[in-house]
Amino acid sequence: MRRPGRGFTLLELLVAISLMALITGALYGSLYVGFKAHRSATDSVAPARAVGLALELLRQDFDAALPPTGILAGAFTTSTDAGLGGTGNTTGGGLSGTSSRTGAGLGGTGTSASANSSGSALLTFFSCAHVPRDGETACDIRQVELSVETPPGETQPVLMRRLTTNLLASGTPTVHEQVLCRGVKLFNLRYYDGTDWQDSWDSSGQGDILPNAVEVTLEFVLNPERAGGAERTCRLVHVYGIACALAAGTN
Repeated sequence: MRRPGRGFTLLELLVAISLMALITGALYGSLYVGFKAHRSATDSVAPARAVGLALELLRQDFDAALPPTGILAGAFTTSTDAGLGGTGNTTGGGLSGTSSRTGAGLGGTGTSASANSSGSALLTFFSCAHVPRDGETACDIRQVELSVETPPGETQPVLMRRLTTNLLASGTPTVHEQVLCRGVKLFNLRYYDGTDWQDSWDSSGQGDILPNAVEVTLEFVLNPERAGGAERTCRLVHVYGIACALAAGTN
């Protein structure tokens, strides 16, 4: 006669279930720590990555800046209007809403905006499009405006880039707004004339020429959405050469 097969006892089932629970808990803990570390690392580099993209867009704009001469002339000008609550050319480094102030950059001066700026354009110039939008022709001429402002419903100032396209169209030109950087503490601009750095630039009063280079100083908060804790900031300085500066100055 065949002997009946031996099954698992209740104790053996309880031990197996307990071991599975321990292994599952250990795996969940490891995955939780890994995902938390990944999220923390992503949140830490996200502001710097966004600023890197913003500086690359500025490089494209300055590389394609058009000289203020010829049929499609467009002035390269900086604003000295601090806007609502601003004080104009103010000495000091406080966040008082100034638009042009001394000591704004790293060891220098320039057209700058602090955290409470109202949004008046700090720099306006014309540039060709590297990558035309839908409905634009290749190398469409754009008006570029850079400003620091606090959008409605937000508490942190942002670096705003406005592109006015279709300037020669029969209809109304189109304005595109783009936030380049959030949590801006300082945005400073200086202009190199070939010999010295200038605090401001107005091509209409300087023989319709462009500066040889533009120095951009951007200071921003690394953790703008984190409540409490110490605020961490980062300051970046980039110098952009203007390709058409020599040709404009020669002509």
